[in-house]
Amino acid sequence: MNVSDSGANRTVSPLLGARIVRICHKYPNKGIELHSILYYFHKEFLYPLDLMSEGFDAIEPFIQCLICDNYPLEVIDGSDGWRRLAVDKRRYYYWLSGVKVAKRYDMMNILADIPDDAIACGHQLPKFQLPANLVNALPEILSGNILNELCFCEMRLMYAISPHEMFVHICDDDHHLAYHRLRIDMRSYDNVDNEDKYRVPSLLLFDGLLCAVRYHKICHEWHRSIILSIDRDNNCRLLLVDIGDVIEANAKHLRLLLQKYAQLPAQALKVQLTGIRPIGKSDQHWSQWAKNFVKRLEEHNYCGPIECAFIGRQSDRYRVFIRYYDKIKSINENDLLFLHQILVDKQLAIISGNDMPID
Repeated sequence: MNVSDSGANRTVSPLLGARIVRICHKYPNKGIELHSILYYFHKEFLYPLDLMSEGFDAIEPFIQCLICDNYPLEVIDGSDGWRRLAVDKRRYYYWLSGVKVAKRYDMMNILADIPDDAIACGHQLPKFQLPANLVNALPEILSGNILNELCFCEMRLMYAISPHEMFVHICDDDHHLAYHRLRIDMRSYDNVDNEDKYRVPSLLLFDGLLCAVRYHKICHEWHRSIILSIDRDNNCRLLLVDIGDVIEANAKHLRLLLQKYAQLPAQALKVQLTGIRPIGKSDQHWSQWAKNFVKRLEEHNYCGPIECAFIGRQSDRYRVFIRYYDKIKSINENDLLFLHQILVDKQLAIISGNDMPID
């Protein structure tokens, strides 16, 4: 029903429109009486809505402008004679999906009404700054003697998918202490008072959201993660950003990530072996044998110390050489094998100057 035509040629800012939708969504049955909208707005957001500064001289043209701008709102004439503004349930979720697709994180922050100490939608962890002394130049010849001259650092292979997609953790005191301290602090999610406070609202379930989830393989503790995908039953695939593992969990087990837990860069660095490509006709995909071989390096009973030499960054990962101590083949602790050369010797890869990431 039209309220007035005087606001038809004006527009309302998306953030203000989202705030009106939010307060109306809190009263889904009866809606809000038009003359009470300013009161509820002040009560919800703790500051007054100044219609004059928005270009309106009354509430009616303001409401009409919202409706003309396709916000999921409607004016209802009540049996008591009062006119109310309510959320149009038929259009609300369609409109909300459009907000998600457009990645209007600022609007989602308003609609979700998340706690002040939780990170905002679209927040990203700070980038990991690799020490300059650990970055090497790519050698022209990939021989063992030359590669051994590179600067290697000890690391742990956290999760391996293929020779071009692995997650490593640098083994030094600073990284270990920071990550250990973070895991201890995140136990605050176990407090009874936080059980429901930080649950992820359904409207915030979208690909790329940073959140917290329990991981049963490491003491069933809370870990930082990113949502990779969501199905219709709200089951999520998550990347554990400090480990590199991919797990599945239902949305009810996720928690909003607090700001104090989002200051440490992701501890799992995504890397790829440089200088090699898959062999054979299927040179656009790594064989299952190659994938299984690199996954063996996750097993501590198979290999000893693992070292990594960083060459530089390519797209979303670092290019590296990896050498390791094979508990079966290595003669002594200094007898380290180069992973790329082993893959070549086993005819699972070939040396190549073109090492763009391959699945």
